[in-house]
Amino acid sequence: MHEKELFALARGIRIISNALCARQVNNFNKWKTSCTGFNIWENGDNKHASCENAFVSPGETNDLRPDISEFERKSPMNQSAANSSASLNQKRNLSTVSFKTYARQNQSLDLRRFASNESAVPSSKIGRLANYGQLAAGLALGSVGEFTARMLDPNAKSIDPKAFVLSRDNIERIVATLCKIRGAALKLGQMLSIQDDALISKDVQDIFERVRQSADFMPSWQMEKQILEALGENWRDHLSDFNSKPVAAASIGQVHEGILKSNGQKVAMKIQYPGVAESIDSDIDLLMAVLKYTNIIPRGLYLEEALNVAKKELAWECDYKREAAAMNKFRKALSGNSDVYIPQVIPQLTSNRVITTEFVDGVTVDKCIDMDEETKNKVAKIMLQLCLTELFELRFMQTDPNFANFLYNTETGKMSLIDFGSSRSFDLEWVRNYMEVIKCAINNDKPGIIDFSIKLGFLSGFETTAFSDAHCEAVLVLGEAFRSEEPFDFGTQDTTKKIMNLVPTMLQHRVTPPPEETYSLHRKMSGAFLLCSKLNAKIQCNYMFNDLYKKYKDGEILIN
Repeated sequence: MHEKELFALARGIRIISNALCARQVNNFNKWKTSCTGFNIWENGDNKHASCENAFVSPGETNDLRPDISEFERKSPMNQSAANSSASLNQKRNLSTVSFKTYARQNQSLDLRRFASNESAVPSSKIGRLANYGQLAAGLALGSVGEFTARMLDPNAKSIDPKAFVLSRDNIERIVATLCKIRGAALKLGQMLSIQDDALISKDVQDIFERVRQSADFMPSWQMEKQILEALGENWRDHLSDFNSKPVAAASIGQVHEGILKSNGQKVAMKIQYPGVAESIDSDIDLLMAVLKYTNIIPRGLYLEEALNVAKKELAWECDYKREAAAMNKFRKALSGNSDVYIPQVIPQLTSNRVITTEFVDGVTVDKCIDMDEETKNKVAKIMLQLCLTELFELRFMQTDPNFANFLYNTETGKMSLIDFGSSRSFDLEWVRNYMEVIKCAINNDKPGIIDFSIKLGFLSGFETTAFSDAHCEAVLVLGEAFRSEEPFDFGTQDTTKKIMNLVPTMLQHRVTPPPEETYSLHRKMSGAFLLCSKLNAKIQCNYMFNDLYKKYKDGEILIN
């Protein structure tokens, strides 16, 4: 048999394998439809289950619930503020909004279209499990076809094993599955999409970036059912208008526009997908099993401790009352900040599974890359200053760096924060020690870095010299921006690559897992640094930390 014939045969095998996968999907969907009468694709007795207090320790509850007490009384909004809002909003109608951005248009209620598809969320564990099984089978068949085609391709120069898994067909399978099931798996994918190329390969980034931009949205009947169960039969009585098509579809829920009947204020209603709260553990475990099988996640990147933290935080995100309380807390704490705006919670349209807030205008901060240099520097400065303020002044941080959570308004010059599900508090003594670590990094004090890292629980004191040296070098790299007396050029820095060169040593010689707080904190900080890098920002950073450190030493912050 000639090479051309072998190559044609290989292509035929790949086509057949793809056809088998498609047929498998079709047959599975037909079987699922035939089973709806037995109600095995719904949550059954668990459909009213709540994770309101899941994974929240008493200390964390006390930190959040004081704001909830007033919130749960559903006290009416301040009348003067309501009247002011009414005068501004009484003529505003719902707008057509592009996906993941808030366009500013004063048009009548209109249906919107974006790259996502309408599909019912598989809400039962067996339904979600079947989708993962279907994905694994499809990846296996697709890899076989791709392997055969590449082996027999006379023009192939080299064969990369990962290319078999990350073929175009398999990428489509991963994207389609995650967009359909949503929930914790999609959230984990979003986290992976906000990484530097040095940490996650460009191919994997592209997969999850597509997922982040095109999550499917619920059909109207499923969306209505979710709202009805969460808010009761009279929820529409509070609204003069409601857009049944979502303006955004994300991992945990989708967002709809509405207009309050009482004052004409435009609001955003986030409605949680069914079943996502009850399937956090299984979703993450199944997705990681698939990704490990495909060998597209670097070994050692997600340890068991990191996944446990992710599960805990995702349970927080599924409790919208907790998010509302965090939002109220930030709104109060940052009310005097001229650069940041926190939307108002609408309590009468908020529950554990639906949260309604004031609608805010703006573009996601990563879209500011096309703006002028002054604006890009301002956006980067606000983001970095916000991280430091949250950690060292509030000891309470919104830890999700997803760029879609930060909207910059070019008219007001303010950044609006719209998602507080992953907010968490930090222990006083822990934050004090962390501040001292950064101060030691600025001063090139390696013994000090080791000492305070032990106090933080990041080191045990029994590490090898190689690990201790690598740890110090990584901390010193992170302190570069705050050490420089001149505006720091984030566009030319190679912080991530420097740290990645140290990772093999740190993974090999680590004797204790890092403290839980660092997973959340470093995710947010790395997101802020990555944004600064994407915007090619040049900003003076040293004063940001020095001012806070002086306040700390003067007893103005971190005192109780």
